[in-house]
Amino acid sequence: MIKIPKDEQLNTEALGELLLETQNSYKHLLFGFLLYELPRRSSTNLLFTPAELQAGMLKIAEFPAMKCHLSLGVRDQTKAFLSGTPISSEIENELLRWVPYRLLRPFFREQLKNKPEQIINQSILSLANQAFNESNPPLYRLNVINQKLKSIEVHKSWQEYLVNHLEIIDGWRRWHWATYLQRRNPSALNVMQKLAKLFLLVRTIVKLIMKPPNLGVTLYQVLFKNRFEIMMKIIPKLFISHQTKETNQ
Repeated sequence: MIKIPKDEQLNTEALGELLLETQNSYKHLLFGFLLYELPRRSSTNLLFTPAELQAGMLKIAEFPAMKCHLSLGVRDQTKAFLSGTPISSEIENELLRWVPYRLLRPFFREQLKNKPEQIINQSILSLANQAFNESNPPLYRLNVINQKLKSIEVHKSWQEYLVNHLEIIDGWRRWHWATYLQRRNPSALNVMQKLAKLFLLVRTIVKLIMKPPNLGVTLYQVLFKNRFEIMMKIIPKLFISHQTKETNQ
């Protein structure tokens, strides 16, 4: 298992616990989107609206859920969003109802001990706001008005840390994501190995597409662009050669 780098100014031990307790895919999707987006933003633009968070989470879920037909969990509602079918207002609020709060829980584990579940979200909201400008800040704080999430704000120190260690942190995240998918899809053989090879292959081809070698346009398109399009049609078949079986594990 990949270990994340330590930092004297940040609670990296809490970061390492973010993805340990997952009942559905939402923590994986939220953190995955933040990790994808933070390198693309300046330190003065670290506010994320619920619409941005939800769109980013669904984008990450789309390939394994819809293309590879992997289960994200029996009670997970992500596929309801992605399928395009009408959904209830309760499901519409499901993605961001709990996860922005609960993702921060490891940062305040001691303070939250023995607190009843019904006040955990409010406690995390208060604790995150109090600690945000202190020497050991949480990953982000929440802006909530009338019990409705308006935005989250990632701390600039965490952005710097995550960007500086992006390859390691993303590898750690992908390991947890693949482990989660394997647990939810026990009849899909070697999900972790297939995803690891897939990530490496896609990254290599995307780099070639973004910075093509000097092979001439025609040869380049034949070798890389066309191969990429074919690959994206074939890869899902690696995962759907089985009967999908969901599990509560």
